Parts: sequence; C-alpha cells; structure tokens
Amino acid sequence: MEMLKEELIPWAKETFGWDDETEEYEEEWTFQQDSAPKSYQKGMGQEPDEMVARVVDSWPGHLQACIDAEGGYIE
Repeated sequence: MEMLKEELIPWAKETFGWDDETEEYEEEWTFQQDSAPKSYQKGMGQEPDEMVARVVDSWPGHLQACIDAEGGYIE
C-alpha cells in the first residue's frame, strides 16, 4: 500500500491532472491488474481492505515497472 501512496497516486495526479477543488482527476484513468494473483485467491475470505493490501503488496514489481515506464504499456 505504501508504494501506491508514495509513487502511483502522485504519478497519476501529475499525469492525468488532479483538481484539488473537486478532488477528481481531469482525465479518466484505470489502474488495471489483468490477472488475479494467488494472494487474491487466498484472500477471498478476508475483509476487503486486508485483501486489497495483500494484492497490492504482492505486486511491487509491477507497480515499479509502471512508474519506470512513465505510464506506458507494461507486461
């Protein structure tokens, strides 16, 4: 979750524009994960916040690749 707060969210605000007054992005965008990792499947019985934390924590390499690609397509 820390990588989202420290890297992805600031990058998204800069890239897609962030309006502080409306607290909305100027351009619509989606953070998409194409497949459900094992941590998601294992987390099905957990509270939603715990499950999301496990999924995000299991993908730091993918998030860093997105940052390194400056928002370009990554595999």
